[in-house]
Amino acid sequence: PRSAPVAPPEPPPQAAPPPVAPPDASAAPATAGPPGGDMGARAIYRPLPAIPAALREEAMQAQVVVRFAVAADGTARVALVQGTPSPRLNAWLLDAFGTWRFFPATRDGAPVATELELRVPLSIE
Repeated sequence: PRSAPVAPPEPPPQAAPPPVAPPDASAAPATAGPPGGDMGARAIYRPLPAIPAALREEAMQAQVVVRFAVAADGTARVALVQGTPSPRLNAWLLDAFGTWRFFPATRDGAPVATELELRVPLSIE
């Protein structure tokens, strides 16, 4: 005769995890600003498309410096502070960086206009 299946033993009861203490405000870093404080502009859409073959005339290693003037509404004007030796490539870079979108900087929790510069390495092989 066959024996009836035996139910697996029940696991022992688990102990409740210890309670989590609320964060200690005095442990906050000294650089932390007040709630709703200052924050720099942040790029929220920043595509880096491949350079078209028509602009790959010669091998080049360069670093371009791009300045973004970000308005309080997040729109931006772009300028090349330091471009490449190729005027056509510089024009294309301006168009490409012109598609970037930003979340504006804030001061005392309110959006403000600001400028930021980025160094972007460029490699054409």
